[in-house]
This record gives sequence, C-alpha cells and structure tokens, in this order.
Amino acid sequence: MIIERIDSIAPPPDAPVRVKMSGNIAEVKYTQSANQIPRIKKISRDEYVVLATGEVKKFGRGESRLDDRQSLRESLTRLRDYLNANVTDASKARWVTLTYRELMSDQQRLYDDFKAFNRRCRKKYGHYEYIVAAEYQQRGSLHLHCVFVFDKNAPYMAGDEVASLWQQGFAKIRRLTSIDDVGRYITAYIGDAIIDQPEHLTGGVRPDQLKSVEVEENGVKAKKIVAKRARIAMMPSGFNLYRISKGIKPPTVSVMSTEQAEKMLQDWVLTYQAAYKLTDESRDFQSVMCTSYYNKVLGQREKELFNKAKQEQRRLSD
Repeated sequence: MIIERIDSIAPPPDAPVRVKMSGNIAEVKYTQSANQIPRIKKISRDEYVVLATGEVKKFGRGESRLDDRQSLRESLTRLRDYLNANVTDASKARWVTLTYRELMSDQQRLYDDFKAFNRRCRKKYGHYEYIVAAEYQQRGSLHLHCVFVFDKNAPYMAGDEVASLWQQGFAKIRRLTSIDDVGRYITAYIGDAIIDQPEHLTGGVRPDQLKSVEVEENGVKAKKIVAKRARIAMMPSGFNLYRISKGIKPPTVSVMSTEQAEKMLQDWVLTYQAAYKLTDESRDFQSVMCTSYYNKVLGQREKELFNKAKQEQRRLSD
C-alpha cells in the first residue's frame, strides 16, 4: 500500500462521511472507496495468517509502546477523544499531576495508590469523573496526569492540600480554561521530555523529534529543547496508557452526507484538513481519503467578535 499526501479535496455533496463528535471538536472523514478485501486474519493475540499464501506469522511486538506506533496512535486518539467529549466546559474541570517523592516504577502500586487517593479526594471535593494517564518522568519514575470533570464549577484545589491527600509526594493543579482543544493539548504534552543535552538522548529518539520551546520556570522564561514522545519510549510494550471512570462518555459516531455535515457544522471553525491518495497496485485498488477537524468554541468566538463589530458599526453610524 502506497500512501501519499495530496491537496485537500471537496467530497461530492451526497457522498457519505463519518462524523465523530467529541464535545467541542468534530472529526469528518471521507473515503472515496474502501478496500474490502482483507490481507490477513487474526488467529490469536500473537499470530495471524496471510490470506494470500496461508502463511502463519507472529505480530511484531517491540520492547516499548513507541515500537508499536499504530497501537500507540490509537491509544492517544482514544484518550484525546475522551478528553474532548467530557471537557466541554473547562470551568468544570481541573488538571492534576501527581508525582512520587521517591523513584517509583511499579505499575500496580501506581494504580493502587491512585484508588486510595481518589477515595480521599472525592470525600473532600465531591464527586467527579476522571480520566487518568500514566507516564514515566525523565528520572524513570511513574507519575499521573489526571483530569477531573465535575458536574458544576470545579472547586478551588490547592496544591498542598491535594498533595496531602495523595500522600506519596507532590501535586500540581492547573486550569484548562485557556485551552481550545483540551484533548490535543494534553495528549501532545504526554510523553514529551524537556532535555538539556540532546546528544545524550537514548530510547531511539530521532533528531526530527526535537523542537525548541519557551518555558517559564519560577517566573523566568527560557528556551528549552523538547524531545517529542521521548518518555513514551520508556513505557514497556502493553503499558496501560490511561484509565477512565464509569461516568466518562465516549464520542458519538454517525454517518451522513457531506451536505448534512457541512450544514451541521456551518458555525464551527475548520482547524485542520489533510487528504491522502491510497494505492495498492497488487489489487488494482486506488482511493482518496480526507479528514477534517472543526472547533465549536472557536466558531462561537468568531461569531461573538462579528456581532460586536456589527454593533460597534451601528453605534458609529447612529
């Protein structure tokens, strides 16, 4: 299969599209035609058969989550969708990072400690739903990024109070009110590592994963080098990237015509679009695929700005 990037395309008005609604973010996916002929058939967790030859092969499983990029991409996409589907009003959410005082890398202890913390935290602040993502710090210790979603305005949560409920080390509390796409922001944050000496990197991080960013430390802004996904390379294969509480809602998926989707999202802002051409010469198959993302919050802001400008124009003309 050959996949190449092409200019964005406009699907026919009556063409079916898959619309995934995750709170204030909508994903619209158009596929010209699907390749319905399967290449392989899974026969167990570790093995599959190549249908063309009957040959039985083993799935390639690397030593870290980064080695299985498809599985990692799917996990991060699900995490992003859960965050966006549930954090629709950022004033009702808090982002809590829980860190151990000592070096701790036991996954079972991590989630046992979180369960105990969660009971104490809900007792103090009231009920909330949670989305919890685990990752390794650069020093090799596990820690947790937790997003708590309340059914009303989130209470004030002081870092020292939350740390005392955590009982294992430190807690950092952040608001999400200034972020338009919570899911994309947090999943982009997870796994990135700020480094001082890029030449000493390990874990298979490539030069194209490095980028320069501006960070603030103790009120002072400084330039740092960030290695994207560097900490994910520290996660063993099969590492459970996230967990959710029972009340967390999944995104909704539906199929409709392009025209219906455009009408439904007419007040939303198109934030990203990418199109690809897929070619499988062995099966004489060719198709194009286009994925578009829309943001409702940005659309509301644009509408508010437009209405304000219109009101000001009327005021000046009176």
